[in-house]
Amino acid sequence: MQGNNTAGFTPPLGSSLRRRDYVPLAPREAPSTPAPPAGRQMTEERLKKANDLLKRYQSAKSAHDARVVENEKWYRQRHWEIINSKNREPDDEGEMYETKSAWLFNALNILHSDAMDAFPRLNVLPREEGDKEEAERLSSILPVVLEQNDFRETYDANTWRKGRSGTGV
Repeated sequence: MQGNNTAGFTPPLGSSLRRRDYVPLAPREAPSTPAPPAGRQMTEERLKKANDLLKRYQSAKSAHDARVVENEKWYRQRHWEIINSKNREPDDEGEMYETKSAWLFNALNILHSDAMDAFPRLNVLPREEGDKEEAERLSSILPVVLEQNDFRETYDANTWRKGRSGTGV
């Protein structure tokens, strides 16, 4: 093992590896990039089409993002900023009321609790008689997979977003 370059080697925490156990790998050659198939090369025309598509996506996304921000302001009871920006008219007595109440929060809280009460339960059923064993096996595996991927927390966060923004983005 003479001549091994072990400078800069740091074993992972909790690892039983030591500097003397480290054997450097031979340097790899950079993979050669194959030429694109004929007709798929980037031309000025394809670049313009891609740029137009990107601009259309960005304009649609900016409208969506503005709606999400506006919905968030309503949720946080800062909706008068939005209403005043739309040239609100005073009432008959010349006063502009700016009421604030927790009705929206209460409505969303009820919506969220209803959604969490209706949290989807896993129900794996066999399609035919021969699938019973597989359905039982999946019934024991899938709950673990969902738990490891924090499905309940994701569902919880998504239902709040749906109530506030109208969509789960």
